[in-house]
Amino acid sequence: SLRGGGWQTSLGRTLHGRRLGVLGYGMLGAQVARIGQAFGMQVWVWVWGGEGSQGRARADGFDLAPDRAAFFAQSDVLTVQLKLGPSSARSITAADLAAMKPD
Repeated sequence: SLRGGGWQTSLGRTLHGRRLGVLGYGMLGAQVARIGQAFGMQVWVWVWGGEGSQGRARADGFDLAPDRAAFFAQSDVLTVQLKLGPSSARSITAADLAAMKPD
């Protein structure tokens, strides 16, 4: 719009009421979840392999996604809070991305 001579006249899409998917619930993931909550977002978490992280997310009042497919398909906004390493590299697949909403 700016390149075309226009100017932004709206604030864009609202976050309130949207679903924030937090992939990974360590220290950073927990902070991002609280920020999403402050914006009025419905926050849910997907953690694999970490019972401790799942328990902390529940104790902090956040829902856990019922399964991986639903997590990617139903999140409006996705944040990835994983430490890159051998166990997390390539953890998001093309099928996960294809399942996401087009917007």
